[in-house]
Amino acid sequence: MSQASTPASAKPRLYVLQHVVCAWPFAFVIVGGAIGGACGGLAWAINIRIMSSARAAPVRYGLCALTGVVAAIVWFFAAMALAPVLASMLNR
Repeated sequence: MSQASTPASAKPRLYVLQHVVCAWPFAFVIVGGAIGGACGGLAWAINIRIMSSARAAPVRYGLCALTGVVAAIVWFFAAMALAPVLASMLNR
């Protein structure tokens, strides 16, 4: 009798809590609009790959938190870089 097994390259399914941890950077949309959405979406995609990896659980959760912090920093500097451009466009 043959047992069905998953291929070694198949990614494990993530639990709901893991999806929440991966998606928390999407909160940047609330304060960051489109720039926050782009940074949050990119961080979410990275977090999904991290959470699907074979690393130890504390390392995965720590890296997901760090990814979100880096996304927040990128969002802040992108917003600061675009603020003068947008202000000059509105003053015309």
